Amino acid sequence: RSDLQVKEEIVIKLKSELTSVKETSKHHLREAQEIQAKKASDEMVSLQARMSDMERTAKLAKSAEAQFSEENAKLKSALEKEKQAANKAMQQVTDSEAMLSKLRSDLDASTKAMAELRSKGTDEVKTAVQEATSLRAQLLSVRKNLKAAEAQQSEKSSAAKTAHTQLADK
Repeated sequence: RSDLQVKEEIVIKLKSELTSVKETSKHHLREAQEIQAKKASDEMVSLQARMSDMERTAKLAKSAEAQFSEENAKLKSALEKEKQAANKAMQQVTDSEAMLSKLRSDLDASTKAMAELRSKGTDEVKTAVQEATSLRAQLLSVRKNLKAAEAQQSEKSSAAKTAHTQLADK
């Protein structure tokens, strides 16, 4: 064998090895690209999942905010109604007290008139007694109504305080 043949064989072997190395390199390059593509795809899926979770959380937050606003509005409305009811009850108490004062004045006047009539000894005494009895009955009725109005006002005031406390807690 000549030197040339040996060199040709070496060149052929080297070419063969070079081709093999190229094939192996191409194979490794494809595997690396596939792995990189899979990693990118996995990261994309992970990011999409996180994005979906964030969107869901944002929707839940909006829903909770809307619910809170609605409950807050309801509590404010209830508090306003309770205040109005308490003011109305207070007005009824004031009106009842004024009526009670007037009835006391009328009763005093009737009692004086009755005393005068007794001293005169006339039939007018019977009328005055009946009038005084009627005024006493009215007075008792007004007292009863006053107590009921005061109890109602106390309940309304308590309910208003409770609603105000709930509103403040929210």
